[in-house]
Amino acid sequence: MVSKIKKFIIILVFSVNLFSNEEAFKKGVYLYNEKKYEEALNQWLLLEKDYEDWRIFYNIGNAYAKLGKFGYAMLYYERAYKLNPSEPRIEGNINYLKYKIKDKIEEEQKSPLRKVLEKFYNKLNYKKVLVVLVFSFFLINLIIFFYLIFPQGLPKFILVLLSFFIGLFLISLIFLFHFWHKENRVFYGIVLEDTVEVKSAPMEDSTNLFIVHEGLKVRVNEEVEGWIRITLPNGMSGFIKKESLGII
Repeated sequence: MVSKIKKFIIILVFSVNLFSNEEAFKKGVYLYNEKKYEEALNQWLLLEKDYEDWRIFYNIGNAYAKLGKFGYAMLYYERAYKLNPSEPRIEGNINYLKYKIKDKIEEEQKSPLRKVLEKFYNKLNYKKVLVVLVFSFFLINLIIFFYLIFPQGLPKFILVLLSFFIGLFLISLIFLFHFWHKENRVFYGIVLEDTVEVKSAPMEDSTNLFIVHEGLKVRVNEEVEGWIRITLPNGMSGFIKKESLGII
């Protein structure tokens, strides 16, 4: 498994026909292949200002990984994954970097069923659920239309289908609300500095609770005067300076 993951970050496959400014992207690819990683990174960072595309974030992550800046590499891989969770190269590189960072924090214990459901959920996105919602809504109205015209002529199984599509519509609606809530109310970040002290309060002279390191993914809770309260995967919480964290 680890050897397969390594191939993702070593091979680093690129897609070129992406943007209207294709030549700028190709220049970054050329510089990267020439092992001029800093110059390639600067080229892609310029594109980032105008395009929000997972392939830009993915390649920026590759350049940072080659430069040994694993915190920034993880940040951009996570940003790419957020836009395209079905791309295996992104997930492979994220898993590879997890072996490189210092913090190995176990998440809370989850049942096998919950793991399966979360894996399925991670493959979904707003657009896919919206398609299901529109499709089910259209079929519901189509069935109701024909039922109003031919109230005695429709087979009973059509009513069963109507119930199924109503349920599908409601489930899609719930997922859409959840995605909206997650997009607007739930935020995650990546620790960018090599070593960061987590404080008990948003003050320099407050108690040091524990230490986190570059590349760790944390949940962002709230900002207080230049400090951000974070929560680790195991539930531990505290404050770090805003500049020590990159928001995904």
